[in-house]
Amino acid sequence: MNDEELQELVKAKPLLGVPYTCKDAIEVEGQVVTCGIYSQQGVKCTSSAEVIKRMNAAGAILIALTNVPEVCMWVESQNGIYGRTKNPYDTRRSVGGSSGGEGALISAAGSLIGVGSDIGGSIRIPSFSNGVFGMKNTPGKF
Repeated sequence: MNDEELQELVKAKPLLGVPYTCKDAIEVEGQVVTCGIYSQQGVKCTSSAEVIKRMNAAGAILIALTNVPEVCMWVESQNGIYGRTKNPYDTRRSVGGSSGGEGALISAAGSLIGVGSDIGGSIRIPSFSNGVFGMKNTPGKF
C-alpha cells in the first residue's frame, strides 16, 4: 500500500484500527448480548445496532462487551451472570449504571472508546463515578 492509498483509507475510515468496547445491552451480530439476563446466555444476535454498524464502518474494532445491571434497570452495574463491576479507583465505590462496565473499563485505560446508552443517566452517572468523559448525544446524530 502506498502513501496515497493509505491516505484514502484513513479518509474513508477515520477510526481505522481504534479499539472500542460496548455495553452488554447493544446488539452485535454474532455475539451473545445478555443485558444481564440469565435466559439470554447463549443467544447470539442476528444483527447489529446502528451505532455498531457505524463504528465498524468507520474502521473501529470491537474488543469486548462490558457489564451492566440486570435489564439495565439499576444505577449499579451488577447482575447474576457476571457479578458486580468494581470501581478501578476504589473497589468499595460504585461504578454507576447502567453503562458502568464501560465507565470502569475506560477509566482503567482498558478501552479508548465505549458505546453505551442513556435515558436517565446511564452514561452520565458512570462517567461521573469513574472520572471520565461521557456524552449523551442527540439520537441518530453519531
